[in-house]
Amino acid sequence: MAGVYKLEIDESVEELKQTLAAQKSARAKERVQLLYLLKSGHATTVQHAAQILDRNRVTVQTWLGLYREAGMETLLEQKRSRKAQCCSQSVSLRRRQSPVSTILNELTNCVVASIARRHEIIYALSVVGFYN
Repeated sequence: MAGVYKLEIDESVEELKQTLAAQKSARAKERVQLLYLLKSGHATTVQHAAQILDRNRVTVQTWLGLYREAGMETLLEQKRSRKAQCCSQSVSLRRRQSPVSTILNELTNCVVASIARRHEIIYALSVVGFYN
């Protein structure tokens, strides 16, 4: 019979309610809600659960496959998109770099020193560091 799921949900309806309440992200809540709908009988088929959640049937089947293969923990695991990973890497790189004022001071000192050497001018470095 098409659409009938063959999956044993280990958690009780009460455990699923508690797990649902504990979730912080909408993504995780939606996935626990899927299990709750099927376990409690509010949805009798995968297609019916997909309609209730307003998701594609294939998406719901993918979630159930994750649960079947590796359990609740993997189903709820937060995966970050490639874009999010790149953004977090660039943020961590920026945190490791010197603050802007330090960079500007170093750059200004280099430029002033170069100009001073070229024109044989004597100057004091303390006068140059005005970005602090």
